[in-house]
Amino acid sequence: MDLFEGSLAGKPSAEKEVRINRYLASAGIGSRRDVEDLVLKGRVEINGRKVSDLFERVSAGDLVRVDGKLIRPLDHKYYIFNKPVGVVCSSRRFGDEEKIIYDYLPEGLRDLKYAGRLDQDSRGLVVLSNDGDFIQAITHPSHRITKKYLVTAEYLPPENVLRRTFVKGIEHDGDILKAISAHIRDRHQGLVEVVLGEGKKRQIRRMFESVGSNVVDLFRTTVGFCDIEKEPLKEGELRAISPEQLLYGE
Repeated sequence: MDLFEGSLAGKPSAEKEVRINRYLASAGIGSRRDVEDLVLKGRVEINGRKVSDLFERVSAGDLVRVDGKLIRPLDHKYYIFNKPVGVVCSSRRFGDEEKIIYDYLPEGLRDLKYAGRLDQDSRGLVVLSNDGDFIQAITHPSHRITKKYLVTAEYLPPENVLRRTFVKGIEHDGDILKAISAHIRDRHQGLVEVVLGEGKKRQIRRMFESVGSNVVDLFRTTVGFCDIEKEPLKEGELRAISPEQLLYGE
């Protein structure tokens, strides 16, 4: 994805600029603090002009140098993928007939990493990127990126019991399993909406087992602001996104 599109997509072309610290960070020069220090020490040039102001902006086509060395932003890519049931979130194949998510990706995108796996029997939204910082932002609980699931279960307790149990948390095999929210969408169909702030191995299935029920279908619809229930994506298909779309809904 072009660094000068992303969150700025749809705005007038004159505004398609990025702050110098973001540009340098996107090129893998260092942390935000590291690159800010480089700018403040006057070690950065834009089109041959030394800059020391963190509010300096870089436009497409500008030449940026640090200590005389030309700097180019990394080619970061960001996608969402609708994983079908029976497909494994893995780069390794453990059986000749086993399907993995990379079977669905074009050859040029098979270097992408996934953020938050879904088990083989689950389906829905998986985020893919070659941007390690972005993957970390999505997966680490401290960043509070929520994930929404539509769960079809064999048996449902009263809604107040389900909500209280899931939100309070369940101790299971040494883990505390908690949901941010849980409510029954359709009792007749056994359909429950569950929102998690973090994901542990088989968390939702283990939570339903704790109330005496088994999960029939588990569909992750949302990660952050990306929602394939509101903006449908066919099973097995990809859609390019920007980090800002997922993190901030922009």
